[in-house]
Amino acid sequence: MSSSKSGVDSFRGFADFAHTDFEEGSTTANATLAVARVNKDKATKSTRKASNPNQQSSKKNLASLTKSPIYTGNDALLASLFRKIGQKRDPVTKVRALEELMNIVYPSNSESGVTRHEKIVVLSHLIYLHESKLGHDNHSSVRAASYAVLTAARTHIPKAWELLLSPDDVSRKKLGVLGMAWGASRDDAVEVAKNASLFIEELVIADKSSKKSKTQGALQVAIFHHFSIVLKCKCSSLFQEIINPTSLSNSFLGLSQRENDEDKKNKSKKGIGGGAFNSQSEQEEIEERYERSVLHALKGIGWLFECFPEKDTTPIKYATDTCFVRFLTSSRGSFRRETYSLMGQICQFAPSLLDSIGLGDLIPNALRFENEPSNLFPLLEMILYYLTKAGSKGDPWSEGSIDSVIFTKSLNKALQHGCYGANALSWGPTILPIVASLPMDKEANDNKKKSQPLPLLVVFSLVREENISDGRSDKNAFLSLSSSLSVSDSTLVGGPKVSWRYY
Repeated sequence: MSSSKSGVDSFRGFADFAHTDFEEGSTTANATLAVARVNKDKATKSTRKASNPNQQSSKKNLASLTKSPIYTGNDALLASLFRKIGQKRDPVTKVRALEELMNIVYPSNSESGVTRHEKIVVLSHLIYLHESKLGHDNHSSVRAASYAVLTAARTHIPKAWELLLSPDDVSRKKLGVLGMAWGASRDDAVEVAKNASLFIEELVIADKSSKKSKTQGALQVAIFHHFSIVLKCKCSSLFQEIINPTSLSNSFLGLSQRENDEDKKNKSKKGIGGGAFNSQSEQEEIEERYERSVLHALKGIGWLFECFPEKDTTPIKYATDTCFVRFLTSSRGSFRRETYSLMGQICQFAPSLLDSIGLGDLIPNALRFENEPSNLFPLLEMILYYLTKAGSKGDPWSEGSIDSVIFTKSLNKALQHGCYGANALSWGPTILPIVASLPMDKEANDNKKKSQPLPLLVVFSLVREENISDGRSDKNAFLSLSSSLSVSDSTLVGGPKVSWRYY
């Protein structure tokens, strides 16, 4: 009896066989409990889906987000604001509408009463307007306000913001807000540069925190691609057609193809022409927009090289072409000036590009034909950076691809014209190490057909009587510079020392 009782006490049910700690448990019981747990988990998930039916649809909507050329929301006030932003010409009206839009949809101090879906709809249309109109507006206040709204949107809808501005989704044929903002951070207008820089900071933070980027350095590739499109436009009309094609602008304004053709006919009858320009003022606006965009691109590429330089002589992968080189011979002085500065930055931060550019062969011509006073200093600075880079390996004139005789003659031509009125105090300190590095064992003929060492030819050009007496240059500055050269034994990095025994 006692044995049977003990057996009953030790047997407490079939659940013991299914217990995880029971070594001799029943396989069938374990399988039964496992199936029950799976069913329970499925029931729990289905309950969660039923409690939040919009979860799956919201994920699908985020995955299919694109920039919208029209406002697809239902809010009448926001639709009215977008009409002011996209169609009005008055910059004050645009700025006020952008500020009101930011206060309503993306306020900084309090939660917005606008739904999340409406915020996403607003952002998708705002990005389109920025890329086609607002970011290219000739009024700096409009550009600054647009960047402010785009930056404020990230704190409200971070996932949608990152998806709409993903560098992986940049079109290969269109301009993008990423490159526009990077170039605008170098804008002459302080407010534009400030707001664009804040927008770039948010982009960089999002790019570092995001794990969805398909390629390493996608942000740099997208920015450089934007600049490449801008710099390949050889005139303002081509650039205007890229940022706002005629067909797209007509459809945005609600014009049919027949109305557009009739409008062109009427213009041609009046002698205006059927092109994209209706007046001289609009032509000037487009030229101003084109010049600013090219300058932004040249400054932006230099800033990109400075922020993401070469490491351990590894070539930069995001620099896919050298379309900026052609601006060294541009007819616009502002383009040449910024290109000189860009080349100096390439010598410092991306020297592997110098071979494909062939800068050494281009420098003498640049010196010979540059006739704008404000361009002389950045040009000489570019030459100094190039010689310094070549001099790090030895003699800058033998390691570089510049012919020292041709270079000296080109430099003399600029000096003989009094540097076209450029202030000698600005470019004087730059020319000292350049002339000091010229080889003394090479000679060239001066104006009197007399053979002279190359450095001495430069000194004679500096102290020519007609250049320091006709008012084109400051006399004291020239004499001081010549005196400095006559006693100088300074040397460029890796370059040979010289002594001015001929002077």
